[in-house]
Amino acid sequence: MSARAAPGLADFLAGAGGSLVFLGRSVTAGQLDARAEALAGALEAAGAAAGDTVALLLPDSPGLVAAAFATLRLGGRPQLLDPTAPAAAQAAALRQGGAMLLLTFDLRLLLDRALVLAGERPGLRVGLLRASEELPFPRNLLEPLLRGGRFGQRPAHPDFFRLAPARRPLPGERKIPEAATLLLSDGESTFGELLAVAPAAWQERQRPTAGLPLHGRKGLAALLACLAAGGSYRIGAGTGPRPGAPVTSSSA
Repeated sequence: MSARAAPGLADFLAGAGGSLVFLGRSVTAGQLDARAEALAGALEAAGAAAGDTVALLLPDSPGLVAAAFATLRLGGRPQLLDPTAPAAAQAAALRQGGAMLLLTFDLRLLLDRALVLAGERPGLRVGLLRASEELPFPRNLLEPLLRGGRFGQRPAHPDFFRLAPARRPLPGERKIPEAATLLLSDGESTFGELLAVAPAAWQERQRPTAGLPLHGRKGLAALLACLAAGGSYRIGAGTGPRPGAPVTSSSA
């Protein structure tokens, strides 16, 4: 596939006009773009650079989408881990992808899993995103609904840190080439390949029995198709695993 540039991230999202709906709140494509831009600046400030793999231990949410686009905007390679997978499988995926930076939410169960992964991969740095930013109402009202358990404090671990969104945008225009690579839970894919299969994936997702999580190729492609068509992509209410139960995908 040629390396010609696809539309810049801002151009794609602004032209799409679609939105994500999560916990009753609509997040427009423009808001996603602004969040991705801020996160890209934060990743750069944290030492991430073009060509780096950034692992995302995040359930289906606007935060996951913004983090993936932020990594692409920086010229990096996002690795969307399956949050339902066992720790051993996630650790193996990290080793294979080569990521030394992982992003996750400050939810207790996700923090516990990130600590396990940090133990399995020495030197892995873990940036924490605030799960409260995903909530449309005060956190004390919706916290019990979170499948990732209650909010947690940053662990007393030298490689865990808060990822603060940058106030200044990245300099220059950042385009996503068609050859930009994403590591998904069901294999590697380029941005161009996702755009090519997007219409068919969107049709499949609209079937009542089709559960397409965003960490997989079809789910992410369906999201792109929905945004491009100006539609609303509804994400399920959960943001992580229920305590004592396997992690389940929140995309429904």
